[in-house]
Amino acid sequence: MTRPVDDTWTPRQRELAKTTDPYAPQDCIIYFIMGRDPWYGLPGRDKPTIVLYIGETARDSIERILEHFRDKWWARDIRGYHILTDEATGEPKVFGCKADVWVEERRLVNLLEPPHNWEYNVSNQWLIKDGRGVYQELPPQPAWWPRPGHAPAPPRRRADVDAGLPAPKRKRERGPAAEAWLRKVRTLVWCAVGWAVVAVAGWIWVAVEGWVETPQDGAGTGALLATLLAIAIVKIRAKIRRKLRRLAKQLR
Repeated sequence: MTRPVDDTWTPRQRELAKTTDPYAPQDCIIYFIMGRDPWYGLPGRDKPTIVLYIGETARDSIERILEHFRDKWWARDIRGYHILTDEATGEPKVFGCKADVWVEERRLVNLLEPPHNWEYNVSNQWLIKDGRGVYQELPPQPAWWPRPGHAPAPPRRRADVDAGLPAPKRKRERGPAAEAWLRKVRTLVWCAVGWAVVAVAGWIWVAVEGWVETPQDGAGTGALLATLLAIAIVKIRAKIRRKLRRLAKQLR
């Protein structure tokens, strides 16, 4: 038997009722997403942390909440979440079907007026859409907040950071002087490694060939070969750089 459509259902819920039965038995819960109040500082907005969004789900609650961390442009304001619990048991309050959970969700949205809930909430004076207040102007926001005339950028923040874990360290930007110094250090390190490899290889070679009488003589010979090779490379590199400079001057 087809059940009547509730007049309080939103357009989205009415569309959903055409393909699924909202009265079909399934366990549903309600969750609250908490975070920074974008309206903080205005008259009547004296709490820095508020309920940003109220939702319901029949799926795993953590999985559904993490989708908000990944998908919502306002995810950087999120500071945590809360599952609606039964006052008697302290356990998550479970509703028997979608129709039942929608009734409680509507009541809570009307009561708490989360700024990012559109369903049941279009008359809320604190409503926000795409980074802008719908009915009044927002106070100054962080630099990442979408500016008027710009589409909101997807949040580049991990859910574990928003959940209170340490934020990953940002890579420092180096100036030209620091980059030049770093290149010199890398060159010296690679030269030292190359010298050591050649020295050891030369030591082994002269020892195998029997050109020296003691291992100490072999080490000295290997070091000498490595030093001569390093001097040759430096000379050749200097000549190449001089030729490149002359060529660059001719092309100007």
